[in-house]
Parts: sequence; C-alpha cells; structure tokens
Amino acid sequence: MIFKALTKSTKTLILRPYILLPMLIVSIISYLLIEATAGLFERYFTDLLLYGDVISEFDPIIFIISNYPVELILLLISGIVMLFATVSAIIMIAKFCDEKGFVESINSTVMEWKRNLGLVIFGVIVLFLFFVILFAISGIFDWINNITAGFFGPIIYYIIIPIILLFLVLLFAIKLAFVIPIFAQGEKIKEAIQKSWEATNKTSLNVLVYVLILIVITFLIYQLFMFLSLNIIELEIVLLSAGEIISTTFFVLGISYYYYLR
Repeated sequence: MIFKALTKSTKTLILRPYILLPMLIVSIISYLLIEATAGLFERYFTDLLLYGDVISEFDPIIFIISNYPVELILLLISGIVMLFATVSAIIMIAKFCDEKGFVESINSTVMEWKRNLGLVIFGVIVLFLFFVILFAISGIFDWINNITAGFFGPIIYYIIIPIILLFLVLLFAIKLAFVIPIFAQGEKIKEAIQKSWEATNKTSLNVLVYVLILIVITFLIYQLFMFLSLNIIELEIVLLSAGEIISTTFFVLGISYYYYLR
C-alpha cells in the first residue's frame, strides 16, 4: 500500500503537472498577504525602539492587544484568508485523487466554500485545543517544579515535556491524517473525524511509518530546491516557491492516495 501510494503520487506529479496549480495560487495569495501586512506592526516596533524601557514593564501580550487592536484584527483576517485558501487547495487536490476531473474538483471545491470554511474553523479549534492542553500540562509541571524547588526541573523540561509534546503531535497526526480526504468525499466534519479515527485504529503503526516517509520525501524535495536557490541567486525566490509548491502538493497527494487506495 505504501509503495503503491507513493508511486501513484509521483506519477500524478510528473504526468499531470497541472495538479500544482492550486498550491501555486496559494503561494501567490501568500505573497500578496505578506506584502499587504508587512507594515502592520511598524508602529509597534517603532514604539519598542523608542520606549523599550517603559514597554518592558507591561505584559507583552496584553500590551499588544490593548494598543494595537486594529493591526491584530487585520493580521487575524489575513491569517484566516490564507488558511482558507490553503485548505481549499488541499481539498481540490484530494478530490482529484478521488478520480474526479481537475476542473470538476475546482468547481465543486468553490461551490462548497461554506463547508471548507467550516473545516478551517475546525482546524483553528483543534490547534487552539492542542496549545491549551500543552499549556495546561506545562502549568502542572511548572507547579511541580516550584514546590520541589527545581529539583526535577531538568527531567521535566528536557525529558517529560518533550515526550508529551511528541506524543500529542503523533496522536493528532495519525488520528486526523485522513480527515481531508474523507471530507473531500462529501462527509461532514464530524463524520470525517470519526472515520479517520476508526481507519487508523488497527493500522496506527503503518500510518505513522507512511506519514514519516512522506515527511522525509517532502523535506528532501524542498531541500533540493533550496540548494538550487543558493547556487542560482537570480532565481532564488522562484526556486524556493517551486520547492514549497511541489513538496506540499506531493504530501497531499500521498495522504489522499493512501486513503483512497485502501
């Protein structure tokens, strides 16, 4: 199954290069948003440079929220737009892997924008819960470290917390690996989560191995283009963007084909 999914992903990438179009559009949107939001916190950095001693007396998060609400709102909106564009592109690719035509995949994804927005909101909630759990665990261990006068500090911060973090990352990565391919088939978010969870109950190790292989391959693809960009300075931005587009597309193809070929 692993070899078959990787082979089909490679063939699709080579023989049907138009599958790169969704991520190319995402790359363009990302560039435009970065250019548009680059100066949002210019006033903050200016204030930090001029009044650093005064600002250092305040909690940085509270200070930014209370003094730069407009900049934060605009940054949040741009982040949601970027996330929505990325999720939509991934869904387009997943639909294509499910034996749908490329144009049909684009049309259905655009027509289902409300469903896609719901998936974006779900992704934000999952990410938020992940950090809530992480901060709660860190808080508990901070308390333990304080009441033990730092005796267990090295064990807590260099062994226990990294292990817990790795466990949470692997749990989310494995159990939610197939949410988007299932969602792309028309399932609701709740059903997609349930099916993804059930699909990995007996094959967690296989899924973990496959995801790790995909990560290594996508990393190597990006590193290749990064190496080329360092040697061809004139095309640095183009090569880096190409590496990001190709590696991300290959990863989505790999996940989607692995599920659909089951």
